[in-house]
Amino acid sequence: SANVSGPYQISQIQSEFALENDNNYFLGYLANSYAEVYDIKLADLVQADYVDTLPFLYSGGVTRTEIQATLPLTSAELIRPEIFQSIQNQDESEFMKALRDNDVYNTKLRQPMSLYYSSSDLTVDPQDSEKTFEVMKAMDNPVSLINLGEFDHLTGIVNSFPLIAEQFEL
Repeated sequence: SANVSGPYQISQIQSEFALENDNNYFLGYLANSYAEVYDIKLADLVQADYVDTLPFLYSGGVTRTEIQATLPLTSAELIRPEIFQSIQNQDESEFMKALRDNDVYNTKLRQPMSLYYSSSDLTVDPQDSEKTFEVMKAMDNPVSLINLGEFDHLTGIVNSFPLIAEQFEL
C-alpha cells in the first residue's frame, strides 16, 4: 500500500501538532467527526460559538477556504480548555480514548507499505510519518519511508502520485 501524509498517531503527534500550530481546519474536522461517530457531544469538545457552525462547515458543501475563513485564528478559541488539556496531558478522557482507537502507527502489516510525506507539511506533522516508520520497522513490518521534499501538505500529495504509480507499475 501507499500512504501519503498520515496522520497515523492521531492521539499523540497529530493532535498536539494541530494545537501547537492552530490548525483549526483539522481540529474542527476532528471534533465534528468524532462527535458524530463516537456519540460525544460537540459542545463538550468545542467552544459554544462553534457548536452549531461545525456540522454545517463539514457537511460537504463548503470549501476549505470558506471553512478556514469561518474558524477562529487560534485553537484555544475553537477547542474547549478541558479538551486542550486532555490532549496535552494524554489523559484517559472519552475523547482521548476515541483518538487512540484510530492510531494506526503500531499495526502489524500483512503487505508492504510505503509512507510518503513532505518535510514542510504544516497540516500533518512530518514526524508522524517518521516515528510511525520507526515503530513499524521495529515490529519487523515491510515498510518504507519516502520524503517527498520541502512541500506543503497538498503539494506533497500531488507530487506523490507519479511515485505511487511507479511503485505499482501503473
